[in-house]
This record gives sequence, C-alpha cells and structure tokens, in this order.
Amino acid sequence: MLPVVVYISSCILVLACITYLYILINRHKRVFSPMQGMVLSMGAAMMGSTLIGTILGIIFKQMTWPTMVSVILGIGLGYLTGRPVHMVAALDGMLARIMGGLMGPMLGVMVANENPLVMVGFLDCVFIGMIFTLVFFIREHVKHRALQTQQN
Repeated sequence: MLPVVVYISSCILVLACITYLYILINRHKRVFSPMQGMVLSMGAAMMGSTLIGTILGIIFKQMTWPTMVSVILGIGLGYLTGRPVHMVAALDGMLARIMGGLMGPMLGVMVANENPLVMVGFLDCVFIGMIFTLVFFIREHVKHRALQTQQN
C-alpha cells in the first residue's frame, strides 16, 4: 500500500509543480528571450518526464507502455511550458520530454526489484530542487527586468 501512495503523491507533485511553473511562465512570458524560455521548458520537461517514466516503469515492470505514455504526456507538457515564450522553447521542451520519457522507464525497470522507493524519493528531491531553481530564475529575471524598466 505504501509504494502506491508514494507513486501517486509523486505524480501529483509533478503535475502541481509543472502547473505552477506554467502559470509563472505564462504570467511573465514577455520578459523572456527564446533562449531563456528554452532553459525553463527543458529544465521542467526533462525532470518531470524522467520521474513519471520511472514511476510507470516501476509499476508495470516493462518498458513499452510506460515509454509511450511518458513520451506522449511529455510532448504535451513540453509544448505547454514552452509555447507561452516562443515556439523554439516549445520545441526544445518537447524534445527534452521525449528524452526524459525514454530514460525514465529504463531506470524504473532497472530499479523495480532493488529499492524503487528510494529512487523515487531521490528523483522527487532532484525534481523539487530543479523547480525551486527555475522559480528562483524566473523571479530574479522578472525583478531584473523591472529594475531595467524603471531606470529607463
């Protein structure tokens, strides 16, 4: 029972963090260059799809369906996080999600018989750290742009 709760809460964590990041990016989309949008989209995309793919690989203990599901979900979420800034950022997010969606199920299948909860916990910590870093980047960049605008 505990592993199922951990896996579900981890998926909810990913969706909540990606939603929050999407709202922040969409709110401040005019201050980001296409390159900055690419970094934001790729950072969220890679970690999110790797984590979801790993969980699916652990649950199903095979790679075919988890890979397809995580890649398809990843393409959609990569597009959503990158599109508010620029189409190049959306494309980069989609490509990063494909890569994460391919790697996640492989990792999940490899650790399924060892200690999957530890791996999911570790990936959760890395994911949260990445989201905090991206949110910090957004806030600092928005603050910097506001100061530039006031000086002009």
